[in-house]
Amino acid sequence: MQHQSPKKMVEFPLPWSGAENDQTDGIAISSRIRLARNFASTHFPARSDAETLQEVWDKVARGLQSCSLYSSAAWYKMATLDYLDRQVLRERQLISAEMSEKTDRGTGVVVAGEDNVSLMINEEDHLRLQILGHGLQLQNIWPCLIKTERFLNRIFDFAHTEKLGYLSACPTNVGTGLRASVMLHVPGLWLTGKLKKVYNAAEALGLSVRGAAGEESEALGGICQVSNRFTLGESEEDILKRIETTVRRIIWYERNAQRRLLRKQQTEIYDKIGRAYGQLKYGYTVPEDEAVKLLSLVRWGAICGLFSGLNRVNVDDVMRRQQKGHLQILESASHIGREELPSVRGTFLRRSLRNQVQ
Repeated sequence: MQHQSPKKMVEFPLPWSGAENDQTDGIAISSRIRLARNFASTHFPARSDAETLQEVWDKVARGLQSCSLYSSAAWYKMATLDYLDRQVLRERQLISAEMSEKTDRGTGVVVAGEDNVSLMINEEDHLRLQILGHGLQLQNIWPCLIKTERFLNRIFDFAHTEKLGYLSACPTNVGTGLRASVMLHVPGLWLTGKLKKVYNAAEALGLSVRGAAGEESEALGGICQVSNRFTLGESEEDILKRIETTVRRIIWYERNAQRRLLRKQQTEIYDKIGRAYGQLKYGYTVPEDEAVKLLSLVRWGAICGLFSGLNRVNVDDVMRRQQKGHLQILESASHIGREELPSVRGTFLRRSLRNQVQ
């Protein structure tokens, strides 16, 4: 088992981000699929004592020894990680917000593949297996995930009934246990105030739209996630198809919104994008929420070709590194207070953008 500090991850781009060319013009940022599984005849983590949680951890460790995908995986126990380690794993979407707060014995995550596959152990469920991919890639990443799940199904006895399917500590995960989401960048819908309509339309289809930070978060700068709300009553393939169909429809609306804005208000939009770039390049204190909104506009400008020397991949990388966990490690500012972070971010953004545009 490898136990290298997650802090080392900040030096590398996100493996599921950075594709310069895709069929969505950069509107689809990333795709994620997660499967929840629990061991039969074992209390859910919330009802388990420390000894049971450790037994689950040990059971998983033994079982994965013969799985090639996890032969060189990194294993992290939450109790052994400091705040910044957990924050980096969360910012890279390898663990949930809930997992980042846990320090129970036997609770942790296994990171495999090229840091795009993770297996959370003893979060809300015993196992939460996840895979990430760039752009709109649900159909492409699903075979790898289901192959791993079938391997686990052969060696473990999961809680399952004929009527309900896989059992979960969360009622909305009962059934397939599958949650899939696509992260989108929709500045056109954001600027035209149409995101609320997207929220309502998705809800009517049994889907939800939320911010990049997860449940209850705001879609800052038009960066949002579309995911299924329930996992019971549909096959995994049907859930994935429904999400992809909805996402493609949202992409169609976003392209139209962008075209209308650039046709009717091009000067105003370009001015807004230019001002956003100026604030990032010359600002001295930039809170994280504001940075996301400004970078969203600059990202759109890069896609439109407004900046020579600055492309979407560059902006995505800056977006990654300005997050507070990544930022504190990259700027060697792990001991600064929360009130100082905006000025550290401002310094980082000025330096990052200084020589990008010619």
